[in-house]
Amino acid sequence: MLYSIASTPRFFLIEASINPLPVAGVYLKRQHSNIYEKSQINDELNFIQALTEGFEEPYALSFFLGNVVRFIRPNESENINNKGYTGYLLSVGDKHIVSNNQIDDNWYEIEVKIKGDQEFTNKTLSWSLRTGVKIHSNDDITDVIHFGLRRNHLDTALIDPDFIDNSDIEYKIELNKDTFELVEQELFISKKWHIGFSEKSVFSFGIGFVLESGKYSGALASNANDFRLIFRPNLDF
Repeated sequence: MLYSIASTPRFFLIEASINPLPVAGVYLKRQHSNIYEKSQINDELNFIQALTEGFEEPYALSFFLGNVVRFIRPNESENINNKGYTGYLLSVGDKHIVSNNQIDDNWYEIEVKIKGDQEFTNKTLSWSLRTGVKIHSNDDITDVIHFGLRRNHLDTALIDPDFIDNSDIEYKIELNKDTFELVEQELFISKKWHIGFSEKSVFSFGIGFVLESGKYSGALASNANDFRLIFRPNLDF
């Protein structure tokens, strides 16, 4: 066992984050509705929404309390950057985004998270497991218990990678906090290609979906599509 979540926390981190894609989606829908409407492919799919989907809030403030452990496996150099994280994460915010509509919502989220990172010269591998609860002040958004996992792999030295190599996968499931009924699922899969500008220059393209079944009620129920696609191109250097 590399680390234990039951041990005394020794690491504290405060982080402020901004999600530029959903912010851009909200801006375009609110300020440039003609452009947004022209991106409507059919009744169920808007291209701008698909590019900016996958984030529920425009920004957040997070507090992490836990442990960070550096580890070296047998036959690995001491220069290898391997780290394991376990701890508790509190995130807060005052806005919520659904279908590129930003609404007022004082929310907070408490999570237990386990994460591992491995870094080599041409290869990175990371994974995480998390579970927690998210509470909303807006009565039209369901309070949920969620479970999530993520795996991220990149090896720029591979000549002929298979489907699992150089790919990311993320899955999240949300249950109604009071009834434990399923209210939302999210699956996202991304594939990477080394483009040769540098050792870690990579183009990736991901596709996924959000399947919602009762997370929103009242005025928000008409704003949320039950099935929402995610398209996400990305370029890393």
